[in-house]
Amino acid sequence: MTVTVRSYLANFRCGLGGAIAVALASKKAHAGTRLRGLTAISIFSIIAIAAFAQDELVEQASKPTLTDVQHLAEVITGDKSMLRAYCELGGIHDEMQQALDDQDANAIDALIARADALEQRLGTEYERVIEGLERMDFNTAEGQQIADVFKTLQERCE
Repeated sequence: MTVTVRSYLANFRCGLGGAIAVALASKKAHAGTRLRGLTAISIFSIIAIAAFAQDELVEQASKPTLTDVQHLAEVITGDKSMLRAYCELGGIHDEMQQALDDQDANAIDALIARADALEQRLGTEYERVIEGLERMDFNTAEGQQIADVFKTLQERCE
């Protein structure tokens, strides 16, 4: 199942916010440190709330049908520019995982910006289908068929 870049960001930033909260729980923290920590928690909380709000939109996206996914694949393969964008987006996944492992916020932000630009090139139909995949059960026959369509599309990237 494809995990969106926004979910990666939300998990990464929420993890940082949690680490700051644990540090503040220590009774030995100085007043200045507490103020800086509270400021950091406020910033990360706002970011986390925004990320969760976007996740709620994903939950509201309807599950795509096999026909939806096949149509999207046809549109992408029919346009070399879109296919190139799709393939580049797949490569960002690996880079994002490395940036998350390294906890490199600057790299994550840069990758998110690149991914957003590529997703815009792929259009609203791509976004709608991808968001709907979050609701897909890939253990069903339909889920396997949809996965096969994406596998075939990914093979065109190699």
